[in-house]
Amino acid sequence: MLSATDVADYRRDGYLSGRRHLTTGETTALRDACIRSCGVEIKDTPRRQANNRLKPYLLYRWASDLVRHSAILDSVEACWPTP
Repeated sequence: MLSATDVADYRRDGYLSGRRHLTTGETTALRDACIRSCGVEIKDTPRRQANNRLKPYLLYRWASDLVRHSAILDSVEACWPTP
């Protein structure tokens, strides 16, 4: 959860950096899935598939799970102004 200072920093600056919301295992699995889906290297030559890097959460389950991860959403919701 975010502290009151974190929320104030977000409201002032518009972003928060350096948050660890995912485990090492989750991070590794998501990175591997992203590389498989959005770009790979073949014989030291990067090949990018630009058509699937825009809104990948609509195409891939791993990306959909990431944008809906409860720890990430908790931080986003903590910074969202309440009516």
